[in-house]
Parts: sequence; C-alpha cells; structure tokens
Amino acid sequence: MGDEGRRLCDQRFGVLVVSFLAWQSLVANTSHGQHQVRAGEDLPEVSVTLLGPLAAVEGVEWPLRPDGKPISASAVQKPCRLTVKLPSGRSYSFVSREIVIMDFTDGVITGVNVRPVPDVRPFTEWPVVAEGVLKEMGLNPTAEVRANLERWKREERLPGIPPAVTTMMLDDKTKLYIEIRSHPNMRGYWLNLSFQATVEATRPYWDPAMRRPATTTLSTTQPATDLDK
Repeated sequence: MGDEGRRLCDQRFGVLVVSFLAWQSLVANTSHGQHQVRAGEDLPEVSVTLLGPLAAVEGVEWPLRPDGKPISASAVQKPCRLTVKLPSGRSYSFVSREIVIMDFTDGVITGVNVRPVPDVRPFTEWPVVAEGVLKEMGLNPTAEVRANLERWKREERLPGIPPAVTTMMLDDKTKLYIEIRSHPNMRGYWLNLSFQATVEATRPYWDPAMRRPATTTLSTTQPATDLDK
C-alpha cells in the first residue's frame, strides 16, 4: 500500500474512532436499565439501510449543524423496533432497548451500532444474551461465532480488559461485530452489535479516486448535539 492508500485508510479509521468515542460517551452517561420494554408495548419503528442514503432513514430526524449540514452520527436513545437492511436486500429486525447510533460517510449510512439490552452485567452472562438477540434476528451464527460464545460463558473477566469480539459476514459488503465491552465506568460489561459496511464497500464514498456524488441533502434544521463535539 502506497502513502496515499495509507492516508485514505487512516482517514477512514479516524471517522470510525470519532463515532466510537461518541458511542462510548453515550453508554457512560446513560443510566443503568433506564429504558425497560414492557410486554405488549407499542414501540416506534426505525429503519436504516447500510450503504443507503441518509435521507432514506425512517423513524429518525437527523440532527444538523448550524450550517444545515448533517452531523456525522445520529442516536436513538429510547426503545425501538429496529430494522437493518443490507446492501444485498436481506434485512434483520429486532428490539433495541437502549441506544442505536448510526454514522455516515458522504451521504450514505456506513455503520449501525446497537445496544440491544440496557443492563451492565458480569462478562459470562452476556454470551447467552447475545445468543438470544441473534435468535430474535433470525440469524444463524457461524461455527466460529458459536464457539466463541460458548468459550466466553466460562471465561471470567474483570472490567477494564479489552473487549471480546467475534465477527461474521452477513453479505459480501456487511460484517456483524458482536462485542462484549467493559463499561466506561468500570461497573461490568455491556453488549454491542455493530453492523458495518466493509472498507472496500465504502471506498467509493471516501476515496477521492473513486468519489461518487453526494447522495443526500436535508432541508430541516436542528441544532447539533453532543455527538458532534
């Protein structure tokens, strides 16, 4: 990889780091278990398409900068029924009980992070929860994912240790990251599901050599949020 290629990869990595720091900040400042879903509760619907235009996101009013341009990420900080649509046309629908954060590059959605359960728990409890969420999604884990989840059920960890991460491809442009992360306040662990378009799939939106025209403009004006800081 030449110098220009390394620069472009570093630029894309920088966008992901900013998004993750915003995500960690939201998790750290959200009260433990503050959003519980009651049986039969009518939840708002949120729909997002990976590599789809920002303007096509449903159920979310995207916050804008003072100049009218959308900020780099938007969050849904309440229970909702989330549908994530993949570039292949496949889709997964499940309940998010806490936070959904979406980020975009050049007008298209490139990633969706979901905290499906609001609790902070011991590490060994989360593999079973993850299995339940994947079942709700109708997703059959790969052998590698199943083996990792089984191993984690027996693996005692103290908060502060790097996250446990296992991944699987959902289609040729989308990877799912199943992550058990230490809570920023060191009170235990939490579960994150991250739907991410692959670097190659997003390259046309951040590599000047392959740049496509921006795919969206938003006309409504809202103040920037803490995510933009």
